[in-house]
Amino acid sequence: MAISRRATGEAKLKNDLAKLEEEWKALKIVVKPYKDRDQVFVMTEIEDMYTFLDENLANINMIRGNQYKAVVEKEAEALRKSLITMNQVVEDMLTL
Repeated sequence: MAISRRATGEAKLKNDLAKLEEEWKALKIVVKPYKDRDQVFVMTEIEDMYTFLDENLANINMIRGNQYKAVVEKEAEALRKSLITMNQVVEDMLTL
């Protein structure tokens, strides 16, 4: 029974992480032209981007806090670092 519970927990974490990775791959930064300037763009839908990042960071932290995390720990940490980097990039782009 314990082995079955552990296998089920690990499979769920793998599926959850795969889903997050697919969402991450599908993420698009939306830009629009700035006034009448050529090759100058501004980011739009910033709230959606922050919502995406916040939700996914929360999901990664839940995965990292799960008792069966060992099976996906490296991948979860790599994705967490990517999301934090993306958050910083968005912040820097907005500052510019």
